[in-house]
Amino acid sequence: VLFWFQLHCGFSGQDIIDDVSLILFSVFYTSLPPLVLGVFERDETQEQLYSNPGLYPRLSRSYTPLSFWLAMVEALYHSLLLFYLPYCWGLATPLDLWQLGSSVCLATILVIMQKLALEIRSWTVMHVASVLLSVGLYLAVSLLTASVSLASSSPFMASPGQWAVLVLTLALAPIPRLACRALAGTLGAGHL
Repeated sequence: VLFWFQLHCGFSGQDIIDDVSLILFSVFYTSLPPLVLGVFERDETQEQLYSNPGLYPRLSRSYTPLSFWLAMVEALYHSLLLFYLPYCWGLATPLDLWQLGSSVCLATILVIMQKLALEIRSWTVMHVASVLLSVGLYLAVSLLTASVSLASSSPFMASPGQWAVLVLTLALAPIPRLACRALAGTLGAGHL
């Protein structure tokens, strides 16, 4: 997402996302839900794994070169979607850098949570709490940053258009993954 912005600002090094959000993005906003998924999500029960060690090779073959390249194509699709939808909307409306950056960052966090939600097979209270905590923390920090920032006079996500672009982004983001799953299910190709 940051790369696409650099194409439009002449590789000046200017950031679309504020420094606080950039610092907290990987550490707080998007790390807890995957960690909770890794701890609480189980493909097989402990008893099944002990009684049938042949399951281990099947589980280790789930990540193949094909799934790697599909993930790369999906990442490219998401980066284009996450940047250019808000950017193109911003061309039609008066939108400052803060509004564009907050739209892109919130959409990125929500798409990450959406992708994670598609992977969770059995939701627990911990899964829901981690997703809500991550998104809530971003919103709280962004509102706090917007209230004390001198960089922008516009309030955080105040425009209905920003919310419409966010909803459109969330509607379009899962299409490649759902299409791959439908195709794999139809062709009996297993997990892509």
